[in-house]
Amino acid sequence: MTDIAKLQKDCQDFRPITEYIYSEELPQNARSVRKITAQAQSYVRADYVLHHFHVVRTRGVPRPARLIKHLAIPYGLRKNN
Repeated sequence: MTDIAKLQKDCQDFRPITEYIYSEELPQNARSVRKITAQAQSYVRADYVLHHFHVVRTRGVPRPARLIKHLAIPYGLRKNN
């Protein structure tokens, strides 16, 4: 596991999503379950590193270019923390 993967797993922002994606663990609260499962649809794990997919909604961008894959940056590495 890489350093970025460890930071993502420990990050408060990504902890519920990584727990769900890696081990399918969900909290007991039904509201949290709905939120996490909805958010997790936009994330994918590649080599233990979490990536987020974003869909650009503009007319000027061709369909294949609308799907953008971003590295999920842990809170400690963001510039605005």
